[in-house]
Amino acid sequence: VYLILRARETCKVYHSYEGTNPANPNHRNLISKIGFVDQYYFYLVDPHWGPISLRLSSHLPFNVTVYLNGNRWLALEAKRQGLRVTTNDNSIVRCSDPKALQRIADSLDSRRIQSVCDHWAYRLLPVFTAQERVRSLFRYQWFLHQVEMSHNMVFQKAQRLTEVLERHVDLNRK
Repeated sequence: VYLILRARETCKVYHSYEGTNPANPNHRNLISKIGFVDQYYFYLVDPHWGPISLRLSSHLPFNVTVYLNGNRWLALEAKRQGLRVTTNDNSIVRCSDPKALQRIADSLDSRRIQSVCDHWAYRLLPVFTAQERVRSLFRYQWFLHQVEMSHNMVFQKAQRLTEVLERHVDLNRK
């Protein structure tokens, strides 16, 4: 972990207040509304995924958001498996064995994603010990919020990139 930030942000929160039913004095009402909550951002470098960030909420239900980059994972995994890859920012521009690279990309599944999310969430936000999690059956459920598919194009000349961008903008205007 190389950086931790705290930010006050709006999100859905739950408030509890005493009920008005005299027949049950232990009853409490819950309401949800938008409120300010401290969010903690952890920026780290994972040995298998490269740069990752996590956002941890300080308020019930203690939501966790994990930001992963599949391209970085793919490049690191390819190198670990002996492939020679050349990257440019967030893309792989050359590979010694494209078919092997595709097989590695196809091996990225929900189990791998869940594993890295669980590892860092439980390590950075130890709400329960491992034994307490087993006894209570507590575990995070991960949902994919945003998935981007990438077909990177490398342009040798900036003029060609400008032409493609202008054509794309023209097509979207129609």
